[in-house]
Amino acid sequence: MSRHVNFYMDKEAFTEFNKFIAKNTNILLYSDKIDRVDKLGVSSLSRSKTVWISRPDLGEIRFKKLRDGKYHVDRFFSSTIEFTPTRIFEDKKEIHPGRLWYQTAGKYPDGSLYKETEEERRWYDSLKRKIKILCPRQKVMTLVRSKSEKNAVDKSMLINEYISESLLVLKKKEKYLIYHP
Repeated sequence: MSRHVNFYMDKEAFTEFNKFIAKNTNILLYSDKIDRVDKLGVSSLSRSKTVWISRPDLGEIRFKKLRDGKYHVDRFFSSTIEFTPTRIFEDKKEIHPGRLWYQTAGKYPDGSLYKETEEERRWYDSLKRKIKILCPRQKVMTLVRSKSEKNAVDKSMLINEYISESLLVLKKKEKYLIYHP
């Protein structure tokens, strides 16, 4: 089981969220794929890559070795929160959502069960609250792509989304398309 929130964050909101993250000195950031487990930290969130946010007081970080020899945070068995930034494709005039996600429950390889702690939930909720402040919830006409393998069809839907005001301006004035996951 997991919890997540999707959002559409402009550069200014991203900068404010990054400052919010940086204020907490107990937080470590991990890039999505790393060469060595002993070379972990990154200094800030990335506008182009997924970053794993961790608080050392909440538990250990586990890694999986990938086929290419790099390491990846094992999101199912680590006290981490995934931050994927909003992606704005100027050439295609498309905006794809960012995501804040974490694992709330699961089963370890040995069969034992994992369940989030109350502190993990409070931490996630504090990050989510900040996103909601920076990206207020508004009704937005979005495109939802069908999952059909034969033909990808986009369907327009009016959906409540967490979105920065400047991205709504891009949609209206510059005719950007906003995609819903």
